[in-house]
Amino acid sequence: GLERVPAGRALVVANHNGGILMPDVFVLSCAWRRARGTEDLPYALGHDQAMSVPHLGPFLEALGGLRATTSAAHEVFRAGHKVLAFPGGDLENFRPFRDRNRIVFGTHRGYVRLAIREGVPICPVVTAGGHSTFVVLDDGRKLAGKLGLRKLRVNVCPTVLSIPWGLTVGFPPPYVPLPTQMWIEALEPIHFTRSGEEAASDTAYVEACHAQVVGRMQAALDRLSGERREARKDALSRVAVRALDWLQERLDGKRERTESAEVIPLRAAPSRPIERDASPAGLASPASLASLAALDVAAA
Repeated sequence: GLERVPAGRALVVANHNGGILMPDVFVLSCAWRRARGTEDLPYALGHDQAMSVPHLGPFLEALGGLRATTSAAHEVFRAGHKVLAFPGGDLENFRPFRDRNRIVFGTHRGYVRLAIREGVPICPVVTAGGHSTFVVLDDGRKLAGKLGLRKLRVNVCPTVLSIPWGLTVGFPPPYVPLPTQMWIEALEPIHFTRSGEEAASDTAYVEACHAQVVGRMQAALDRLSGERREARKDALSRVAVRALDWLQERLDGKRERTESAEVIPLRAAPSRPIERDASPAGLASPASLASLAALDVAAA
């Protein structure tokens, strides 16, 4: 659905998956670059803490990452480019596995205000399956509050099951992702009827726009999750059919080998023993072969 994304300025809004690996971001970026070119790639707004990590921050900046601030987004829009935002932040990125097919933006509304203030459309992008690369047992919101992490704009302290670290509490180090299929779709852009600072300060209007975005994204996630689930069933069915076909071929081959063995039908068997001349190596003489031929003709 990348052909639905308009040229020029736009706020790309996506659900967040997979913890610090964010596998869907890299898959989406590769597909986007191939389809629309490097110049059209959106600049991604990243969490302050992630952008502050040594080595990781500069690496993300080299890939087009920016600190999630209004001023940074404004500069990108002023240059005529796109911005990619994950309104769910760490709350959605570490949501429990049971909520993997839910859009979880919490109380975050800044993305809507940004789009309204800048007068740009929102282009929703939805991923199904990206959150199955590891298992979040609990997001640890209460634990994060007790530890005072919210002062750092960190809302979770998750309990995670991953490879090779096993069970960990807190943000896990880079892990080996579990095999998964990711279904990603860019939806039709959403254009708001109002723009500017006054509209962005209208709480009721912002909430209505937020509900429109989340509702459309959740409907798409439900559909993609269902299609992905059916595709997995089809894949298992294809494996089962191929296994049965392989077994049938083996059985058919064995049957063909059995039936190809030389067996004389009972009706063609001679009624009395055929006298054979003693010949080297037990071979039948020409006279014996003639008698056998005559018997075969008679039986036929």
